[in-house]
Amino acid sequence: MLDRLSSDIEDNRKQIIVNHLSPHNNNDIMFNQVYKELQNNYCSSPFISLFLHLDGISLCKSSKLTLWLFSCSFIELPVHLRYHRFNMVILSVWVGHQEPLIDLWLSECLNQLKHLKNK
Repeated sequence: MLDRLSSDIEDNRKQIIVNHLSPHNNNDIMFNQVYKELQNNYCSSPFISLFLHLDGISLCKSSKLTLWLFSCSFIELPVHLRYHRFNMVILSVWVGHQEPLIDLWLSECLNQLKHLKNK
C-alpha cells in the first residue's frame, strides 16, 4: 500500500512545507504544533504517522452480535485521499456478543505496530 501511495505522500509533504510558510495554512493535523515538532525532530528521516480509528456496529439485534473494527489512515496523505476506504488499513477485527476488552485487544494490536515500526 505504501508503494502505491508514496508519490502522493511525498507530494503532500512538499506542499505542507510550502504552506507552513503561508499565513493562510489550513487546520489539518499536519499543521498542528505537535506534528510540526515531530517533523523538526525527525527531519533527517521521513516518517509515516497513523491516525487510528475504532468503531463498533451491531450485526444482529436478536443475538446482540457486534463487530468492532480497528483501522488506521496515513496522516501524510492529502485530506482528500486520507479517508478513502482503499487507503485505510484494517489492523484488527473483533466479533462477539459483548464489547471487546479494549485494553487487552488494543495493547496487542499496538505491540504489533511497534514491532513493525522497529523493522
